[in-house]
Amino acid sequence: MHGEQRPRLGPLLLVALGWAVVFGAVEREEILLWLSVYAALVAVVLIWIGGARARKLLTPRSRDIALGLVAGGLMALLTYPAYALGAALIATLRAEVAQIYRETGVAMASALPALLVIVAVEELLWRGAIFDALRARWSNSKAVAGALLLYIVTLAAGGSWIVLAVALSCGLVWTLLRLWTRGLWTPIVTHAIWSTTIFVLYPLE
Repeated sequence: MHGEQRPRLGPLLLVALGWAVVFGAVEREEILLWLSVYAALVAVVLIWIGGARARKLLTPRSRDIALGLVAGGLMALLTYPAYALGAALIATLRAEVAQIYRETGVAMASALPALLVIVAVEELLWRGAIFDALRARWSNSKAVAGALLLYIVTLAAGGSWIVLAVALSCGLVWTLLRLWTRGLWTPIVTHAIWSTTIFVLYPLE
């Protein structure tokens, strides 16, 4: 990032705090609606303040999209045996996951547009703007860890250890994909494929 103005971290932390407030305060039945509205506003702000850097990250490349399709498919496929193993080890896991589906209603196809908006802006915020702001100050490894920690802390407002476990494992993959490809389309597509499969097409049982 030599020759570029260092991204400001403070405003981004305020945006992340707002995300946590919405995620923690809104009723679960309405979470996708209100979080998608907030996400849309965040996207406008990030693209505006990000300028050329944001446009570069969002420039589509066929290789990155293809990689995202493959990575998303693999993540989705691996989720089911991982969930089965977790359910065998944790007696309450199936009941807790079912409760999350009931409360949020994310198994409904009508939730897909809102879900995709949230997915895209999560990547733009945590794997894009926040990751770049941290990487301008720290090494790549510290920036990965810092962005992941902020992501987990934000989602902790929802009060679910399952959400935190998913955020830790999936967030690490998406952050590493961002670092590897130097763009956002691979993590966006990967995240979208995984979320659509797990939450809409073939929910966990």
